[in-house]
Amino acid sequence: MEELISVIVPIYMVQEYLPKCLDSILQQTYRKIEVILVNDGSPDNCAEICEQYACQDQRVIVKHQENGGLSAARNAGIELANGDYICFVDPDDYIHPRMYERLHKNLKEHRADISICGYSVVQENEGTTKQSFDEIDAGKESISVFNNHQTLHHLYTELQYITLGVWNKLYKKELFDGVRFKVGKIHEDDFIMHHLLDNASKVVYTSIPMYYYLQRNTSITGQKFNLKRLDRLEALQERIQYFKEKGYEDLYEKAYEHYLNLLFVDYYLIKSSCPEERQVYKNLRKQFIQFFESRGKVGLSTNRKIKYNLFKIHPLLSMMAEYIWKRIDHRMMLR
Repeated sequence: MEELISVIVPIYMVQEYLPKCLDSILQQTYRKIEVILVNDGSPDNCAEICEQYACQDQRVIVKHQENGGLSAARNAGIELANGDYICFVDPDDYIHPRMYERLHKNLKEHRADISICGYSVVQENEGTTKQSFDEIDAGKESISVFNNHQTLHHLYTELQYITLGVWNKLYKKELFDGVRFKVGKIHEDDFIMHHLLDNASKVVYTSIPMYYYLQRNTSITGQKFNLKRLDRLEALQERIQYFKEKGYEDLYEKAYEHYLNLLFVDYYLIKSSCPEERQVYKNLRKQFIQFFESRGKVGLSTNRKIKYNLFKIHPLLSMMAEYIWKRIDHRMMLR
């Protein structure tokens, strides 16, 4: 007997993309799904599109609510979910017709709690991407299985881009017990992913890209840097504290350096993109120095120690050091 998968789609101002997204979900070869469309007070024609799809397919459930943001919409979908499993699709993205069939098969075969696939970034106005499944059918699919601690480490490896987003995954529903998205924040995945990955005793990953992520210039993350992007720093602060409380010292060190790197980058982005916000980047510099001094130099590479100490003297010095190191690395590669 097939198990029910709840597919949650948070919707706001995406009328030109929504039909393609919903068609890709409803055309899944894994048929036992419910598609929960949460219209988050969208002022365009999204509400009408949702109702049309609900009339055409009884698997579609529509909830209309006042605008509360992406996290509020996803949380509303979780509350409505009746499935054994939960997954998310952003309304401007689309998925391969065999995505849930494959994710579910991998999850069951490896007795995992989360099943992950690769994804492809699609630029706006590109045609529909068609991923060949020849490598799967020929038995050449590359499968990796991790425990929760190993998966958390991949937040800081070359696999970080497949572990961070919530949308290329199939989750056992119970992983969300007591776990919800943080309302009012962007970079909402950064606030929640370490909780979900840690709750999973086993995670299975296939490198086959079955989720198609649309890169839009009008999306929040595609726009010019703005102060709202600093929510990411808050999320990473929470992650550092989480690892500390759990006693994950190795992950704590990695999370700490990752946070310092982003704090360093955001300082320059604010200074160059938002010069009128002088107090904000002054506070960031102060926060950077306080955070660095409170933790000392534990776990940092020699280059990092030099860069952070130069930043304390003057940010321009650390920037010059970074430029010099990159030039040296480039010349070494040319030899």
